[in-house]
Amino acid sequence: MGLDLLGKAKFFAMTSPTGSRVAFDRHGPWLFALLSLVPFIWCRPHFAQLFWFGDDWDLLDQISRIGLWRWTWTIFAENFVPVFKLGWGALVFAGGGSYFPMIAALWLTHALNVALLGQLLRQEGFGWGATALVLTVFGLASVNIETLAWSVQWSAILAITFFLLAVRWQARHEAAVRSWNWRVHGVLTVLVAASALSFSRGILTGAALAVVSLVPVAAGPWQGRARWLTAGICLLPGVVVAGLIFALATGNHQQLASGSAQFGRMIQFGLYYFSLNPLHHLLEMSAWGPATAICLGLLKLLLVGWCLLHSSGRTRHLLLLFLVLDLGNAALLGVGRYHTGLEASMGSRYHYNALLCTLPFVGYWFEAMLAFALRNQPVWRAGLTVLVVVLASWRVARNWEKDARQWATWRGTNTRALLFHDSHPPEAGALPGIPSMKTERAKELVAEFHLH
Repeated sequence: MGLDLLGKAKFFAMTSPTGSRVAFDRHGPWLFALLSLVPFIWCRPHFAQLFWFGDDWDLLDQISRIGLWRWTWTIFAENFVPVFKLGWGALVFAGGGSYFPMIAALWLTHALNVALLGQLLRQEGFGWGATALVLTVFGLASVNIETLAWSVQWSAILAITFFLLAVRWQARHEAAVRSWNWRVHGVLTVLVAASALSFSRGILTGAALAVVSLVPVAAGPWQGRARWLTAGICLLPGVVVAGLIFALATGNHQQLASGSAQFGRMIQFGLYYFSLNPLHHLLEMSAWGPATAICLGLLKLLLVGWCLLHSSGRTRHLLLLFLVLDLGNAALLGVGRYHTGLEASMGSRYHYNALLCTLPFVGYWFEAMLAFALRNQPVWRAGLTVLVVVLASWRVARNWEKDARQWATWRGTNTRALLFHDSHPPEAGALPGIPSMKTERAKELVAEFHLH
């Protein structure tokens, strides 16, 4: 059973590689990366109006109080993220206080992730139809507005960048390595560590790679001791960073050690996140609650189960990796964010990871269905693929103008008016996203960092 029923050779079109096809597999995803920048270019006037918001002010305040170098190595909320902080702090000073370079960094890193994801999908056996659908929806989805319009979210995007780089590096070199190799394992360790040191959920990068490396059904050329060695190398950086977070950071994770009575709420939040994201948004549903979560959760499990059953080899390996990452995100969000309420599990800042982990299953299923229904009609199959990709792109991207305008007003125009034009602003509680900061302190930071 499996892909043999669909005609595996026809489904993936994996003929003997030619120079031109290999080159297109390597460079073709960059065309989708450029496409993913279209919303940024189209809505540039709105993005240019964005201003420092929420946690941005907290980070600036800490730099001001303790200095850039010491700040880089301090715990931030439940995160220990010196890699992100080094980049973020450098942009603050290099940009002369302008917020636009911060937003540009988000979008350029996002475009890089699109290209890396495309190369990874092709490398692991996905057809171009599936790859195109995944990359256009992931690259253009307007639900990523919060991730791509708030500079502190660069941490989450960077963690994904290093995750994708680590997966590609491991996949490209595992066949040639049977024992310790300084170059291969050294680079892998650096990439896994960089992901963990960019964002708290980046600790899942190594964990996911380790788990999938040890699953016999998914294991590729890694064999015996090499498999265990690689798993240990992948796990170590995340374990160290997680230990630092548990020891030094405050947050809901501290309740786990004391046998939290809120454990049930943590599980419920995680289940809601896994079940509702990203299908609730992609299907544009308004209703939510237990019934919706159960229905979408079952639909997602059916999709995941079908794809794992009908895939094989490296393709199954990659799909399983995304599943483990998705489940890990659900678990960590359940612990860290259960107190924000179940509706917050559908927050827009969480969709970036959810799209990354779920869309490969959607793309794989979509292309398999086309291959089955139109297996002897390649022209019709290609035409229908293009049509679906175009319609899906329009559907997920059509709200960028409206969303960017609203966010520019909320997180830009209003703050600028308060700090630059209001002659008698409230003393406290008026700064959007961080009401605990006094207005006078914000004005001091504006002057110190030349914010504009």
